Amino acid sequence: MLGSEGDSTYNNLGVRIDQGALSVFNPLVYGWQNTAVGLSVVTNTTNGIAQVMGGMGGGPGAVATYASRDKVAAYIGTMNILPWIGSVASFTQNSVVFSSPVNTTNLRVNMLVDTTDEPKFTGAITGWSSDGTTINVSGWFQMGNTAAGQVPRGTTVHINPVTKLWSLNSNVDMWQGGEASAATGYELGINNHTGADDTADLLWGMDVVNLGGNRVGSGYLARGELLDAYSAYSGSDAGFLYQPADTVGTALLSRAASGALFKASPPGAGTTVIADTASGALDLGAFGVAGSTSSPAIRFHTTGGANVDDAMIMPSGGVSGTSGQASLTYTAGSDVFAVGNAGQSIVLASDGTGAVQVAASVGQSLVLSAGTGGVVAAQSGFIVNAPQVEIGAPNAPIGTAPYIDWHFSVGTPQDYNVRLVNDADGQLSIYTASGFKIGQFNSAGLTVPSLISVTPSTPASSNAACAQGQQAWDSSYIYVCVAANSWKRAPLAAW
Repeated sequence: MLGSEGDSTYNNLGVRIDQGALSVFNPLVYGWQNTAVGLSVVTNTTNGIAQVMGGMGGGPGAVATYASRDKVAAYIGTMNILPWIGSVASFTQNSVVFSSPVNTTNLRVNMLVDTTDEPKFTGAITGWSSDGTTINVSGWFQMGNTAAGQVPRGTTVHINPVTKLWSLNSNVDMWQGGEASAATGYELGINNHTGADDTADLLWGMDVVNLGGNRVGSGYLARGELLDAYSAYSGSDAGFLYQPADTVGTALLSRAASGALFKASPPGAGTTVIADTASGALDLGAFGVAGSTSSPAIRFHTTGGANVDDAMIMPSGGVSGTSGQASLTYTAGSDVFAVGNAGQSIVLASDGTGAVQVAASVGQSLVLSAGTGGVVAAQSGFIVNAPQVEIGAPNAPIGTAPYIDWHFSVGTPQDYNVRLVNDADGQLSIYTASGFKIGQFNSAGLTVPSLISVTPSTPASSNAACAQGQQAWDSSYIYVCVAANSWKRAPLAAW
């Protein structure tokens, strides 16, 4: 007898029942195992030992193997039990007959009996024969079938099967019309009155630990219809900290077929970050709030310096309701866009209404490079606004010939229309699409094919503006500018 109803004093066990409420009071817990707890509930075991400093079961000398001195207000423990199996001779609608008797000492009315059929049949015990050869049940019901009169066909049964264990199962039901408007299934309070923050991380609200030799599936599991599976309303350092003992692992893993891996939604700012699990896309910036603007940035830190962005990518501008209208700025000390494998490309493209601009800061160089066999190209052409333009690979093998291709709009794809090639040291050559060499520039001067076509023109007078060396012709004369603004001519004759 733990106590009597209405007795407001504790009995010699530290237990009282007051107005239907059970209270347990233990002014002093000490030692280990059962004396180290105020209240212990242990199931599925014959010794009933609370595993508090459990290793001390080996005797006082075991104190040298466990440094912590644990004391527990309430201990709850259960364990998996070996299956209680009976070999079957036959079944009826309301019984099972065994080929050899089973021990009836621990049989209880309403114990469940499962058969080994697939799917299994289950019955609730209503009684048994004194010799243990028969167990009676209220009826057999195969999984998914609630009809009466079923008869199993299996060869064995499991008596009092245990397929899932709970050390604590706490439930709160909220019903429509009730006065309570808030509820929690479990509140765990840990109050630090030591006068100092726990910087050593030795005070925990919940400690999930696996002392077995094999890994468990999840330390924390949320199921069912939940708006938020986990909410953290405090945490000045981090809402979530992943710090595995072996420093190896995945901090965040999503196996969802759709939805977001994570979202960042500061109050009033809309959603600012979404990592989509299906497409693999990463969305940055404020969206979902009308009229909101932002300049989200991806910042790279390679030096570890505080408040230093070693490189950064940031958008600006944009048109509400229209995609692809913002500008993207890439900022770094050395601007390099690189791809790793042959055949890969980096494409900078506009939507056809504006230009694509790739710029370097003052005093910096802009390098557009392609690997061996690659081409730096612009579908709609280049506009180069720089005091110096360099073409070629400074470290390429001797004999590599850099070139510039011009593509005139002819309506069909073409390799090139005109090509300017640096085909020798200090030399440039111009070719047409057919491979014809128009001209060649080198230290010897300009070399052209044997026939040159020059458009006729006639100077206005002998002192018309000109530069020395300039030439012109018409049907009667050939003109040569012998000095600034001074022409001379020679007549042309048939031959």
